[in-house]
Amino acid sequence: MKNSITVSHRVTRLALVATIAFLCLTGCVSDDDVDKATTTFVQASTTLTGAYQTFLLNANSFAEDHYIDKQTHNAAPIDSVGMQQSAKLTDAEIKLRTDAIKALTDYTTALATLASNKPAAQNQTDAASASTCLKTLTTDATSSFDTPAKGAKKPDFSGPVSIAATAIGDVLKLIQSHASASEIRQSIKDNDPKIAPLYQAMEKESADFYSLQQNDLGETGNTLLSDYETARNAKPVDPAELLQLSDRIKQYEKDAAALPSTDPTKAIIEFERSHAALVKVITAPANDKQSAVAELIAQVKSFAAEVQAPSKDSTSPAQSK
Repeated sequence: MKNSITVSHRVTRLALVATIAFLCLTGCVSDDDVDKATTTFVQASTTLTGAYQTFLLNANSFAEDHYIDKQTHNAAPIDSVGMQQSAKLTDAEIKLRTDAIKALTDYTTALATLASNKPAAQNQTDAASASTCLKTLTTDATSSFDTPAKGAKKPDFSGPVSIAATAIGDVLKLIQSHASASEIRQSIKDNDPKIAPLYQAMEKESADFYSLQQNDLGETGNTLLSDYETARNAKPVDPAELLQLSDRIKQYEKDAAALPSTDPTKAIIEFERSHAALVKVITAPANDKQSAVAELIAQVKSFAAEVQAPSKDSTSPAQSK
């Protein structure tokens, strides 16, 4: 019984020490404000993850549609091999990129839990969740890097993912081992610059894929107008063909109007800025904490506004076909 009580006291003391250490990470800031910002961040991140995945799937759909339209216009064969070769990303590559955003979200959420002074148990739970997500990312990355993406001028994902995964893992290990507040803070400060290249790779690739989609859709529009002129000047004119082409031109106009709302690049940039703002809350000197929290709240609101704008919910061009 005596040994049991001693162990119990040690566990209680360890939890208390961990709680005090985490409280020291942020100093005197409004826990409620940080907590609300965290909730908003997680919701916005979830929305972005879904939109980003849809965007990547649409990169393949656009390329496939463009291939079919080009072959049709040239009266050339259409086959499954050609459609597969037109794809910009493999299923594994799409999953890897979705994993990357999820890993960044869970890691940033773990940091937010620290910043909002949640109980030590919650800190451990969120750190464990982030670690699990990180393992999924590294596992999928290993198989994905063997087959590079086709099409866009893709930045090298292997380097940014590997470096970011190691950096995030270093911080999470300290949290899970109940390291001191100063150790955790210093690790966050040292490792955060190593995560930035992963954000930047996703931003650049998104911009590249969006540019390709614009080009493909523009070429589709030109093809449709050319085909319409050919059909209009045919002798005799086929009214059914004209009607079919006019319907496709109408759909093209709708797709062109909807396309800008599917570009996730700005949202990923806002996501990165929210992450940076949270790190600033944790690492800023005590006298700068309040202004850092205010900056975090404003940034998270900007992130949420970007991903939750009405236009972001519109049907994507590839889905409407």
